[in-house]
Amino acid sequence: MIAAGFSLVLWLRRDLPASPFEVAVLFMAMFLMLPWNHDYYYVFALVPISILFLDARRRQDGPLLTGTVMGYLLISPPVPFAWVDRLGWWPFRFSVLYGYYDVPTIGALVLWVLAAHRLMADAPVSPLKVRVARPALVAAVVFG
Repeated sequence: MIAAGFSLVLWLRRDLPASPFEVAVLFMAMFLMLPWNHDYYYVFALVPISILFLDARRRQDGPLLTGTVMGYLLISPPVPFAWVDRLGWWPFRFSVLYGYYDVPTIGALVLWVLAAHRLMADAPVSPLKVRVARPALVAAVVFG
């Protein structure tokens, strides 16, 4: 269902120049929609993280920057799991908790939503409005 939705969006945008956010959405879809079981697939998230981070800095968009950093931190915490284990907050290893609740996937979904949002907001005019309004305008002129 998600693939069909994004396929429709990309098909409707086919006349517009490719944006970096299309690349970001495709990179996120590349490893989120396929079944996988290796953590190193998250390296594909570096491209969307970079695109979103640079766009947030360029536009001085605080919520986008916060969401991008949050997605990155959920995918890859900046501290080793052994440090968290030494705190003794849980009766089991932190990596078990981290994997059980699939925290990296949550972070990747945050990045995917942000990239999709910027993809939709990037177009000067919605492609759907252009494709629907143009024939409606022609029909109104011809038959009206």
